[in-house]
Amino acid sequence: MDIRKLTANDASAYLTIRHRAVREEPESFSPTFEEEQKKDVAVYEQQLSNPFTTTYGIFDNGELVGVTTLEQNPYEKMKHLAQIVGVYLAPEHRGKGYSKGLFQFVVDDARKNPQLEQLRLSVVDSMIPAVRLYERMGFEILCHDPKVMKMPDGHYLNELQMICFL
Repeated sequence: MDIRKLTANDASAYLTIRHRAVREEPESFSPTFEEEQKKDVAVYEQQLSNPFTTTYGIFDNGELVGVTTLEQNPYEKMKHLAQIVGVYLAPEHRGKGYSKGLFQFVVDDARKNPQLEQLRLSVVDSMIPAVRLYERMGFEILCHDPKVMKMPDGHYLNELQMICFL
């Protein structure tokens, strides 16, 4: 297991895992798979070059198997906040401590940023293993957010808004 920040050179691998993530776990991502497929490598090259966005990857034998992104708010009055988004770990790598390792890396890296004071994230409330992991990493439930996503079949998903004070 190797964890590091992704760069624009990783855009192709990121596109591959991002498409897989949105296809396999549509309840965890805002875009539909069809919307996500419209994005090409250039979109991710730009994202991976954004100074207010850091995307982290976890590699197993050189293969990108998990990702998450930390988006620092760019506005002066809100630079103390960052949102964690796009969390995904390939199912065949779950249960091995990879998610914990990735999240610990992200939180530790965020603590090195003197501007950051809070990390926030949203998680579907039925994803109990993810909620438990985030709680172990120091996140607390801030609020319950009902009917955040309306799935193609018409059912709604509720989210928990979580916060971690650095």
